[in-house]
Amino acid sequence: MDKQTEKNILEMVYESNRLSNLKESESPDFLVSNIGEEIPFGVEVTELFIDESNARLKKVPNYLFDLLDNEAFIHKDDKEVFDVSELSIIDKNNRVVSKQMGLTRKKTLHKDYIYKLIHTIEQKNSRIDVYLRGVSHVNLIILDQENFLYSHNAEDLFERLVTPQLRRAVLSSKFREVFLITVIDEDRRVFIPFRMNIYFHLYFFLKSFLIDKYPRVRPRIVRGYLRLFAEVLFILGEKVYISDNGNEIIWGNYGIKIDRVQGTQIRDHADYDLGKNVREMRTIRNKKIISKSFAKKYLEYCNKMMVKPGIVFDVRKEIEL
Repeated sequence: MDKQTEKNILEMVYESNRLSNLKESESPDFLVSNIGEEIPFGVEVTELFIDESNARLKKVPNYLFDLLDNEAFIHKDDKEVFDVSELSIIDKNNRVVSKQMGLTRKKTLHKDYIYKLIHTIEQKNSRIDVYLRGVSHVNLIILDQENFLYSHNAEDLFERLVTPQLRRAVLSSKFREVFLITVIDEDRRVFIPFRMNIYFHLYFFLKSFLIDKYPRVRPRIVRGYLRLFAEVLFILGEKVYISDNGNEIIWGNYGIKIDRVQGTQIRDHADYDLGKNVREMRTIRNKKIISKSFAKKYLEYCNKMMVKPGIVFDVRKEIEL
């Protein structure tokens, strides 16, 4: 993938007017600075194909035509994946109206797509220590070249997409955020921030989890639930920050803030420095409640719950790739 293509993909997620500097690099692909920020963050860009054969079909110029005209396979694996044969075109009465050469392959299954998505995240995360050199953090952008989700909408997308295995892959990675660019509603190109969705769904289920599994644990104020959730994230290995007044917890790019007037707010810190009025969580107050066993039960509980709807954003810039 050339640098211009990588930049086009990056601009689907990041608006150029919020950036003061965008520098091409390798490992990660870009060093990015927000306006007013000195230390850059990194962005790694990659593509998702179900297999190498599909990647060659899309990336190699005229490969499809060469297959249809001459069955000119350029890799031995492609012969096992693709079938080039004469196809019959039929009308509504099942009468053959024409014949032409066509290419078919085995249908991609849901489990295969999820496996490939997980593999892509884990493969990139294996190089995270290299990516983190000289930057504050790194985000991963995955461009879905399969568009497997095109028939789904935002209402049912996450019930289908965020499996326990995918959640585990995202949470165990060291990327601050993992974005998936894909197509839903047949022609709507969106990007999905996985960490944002996963953690907000975890927070949403906290109260019902406590009522069901720990009925004696009843924080007197909403901020008590916020503190419990922060400690669960801490146990799960997340770097968690708390505002000095205790009204906001922040992890990665995101925060949940309790406001007396506006209620519970979801905040996106958009890769900016978190400022001086926050401190990193280093200890757990609720040691009689929060433990690795508690966190495990909590994740298992959330895995069984319906996950919908999700948070998706239309791409910032529509680019033909």
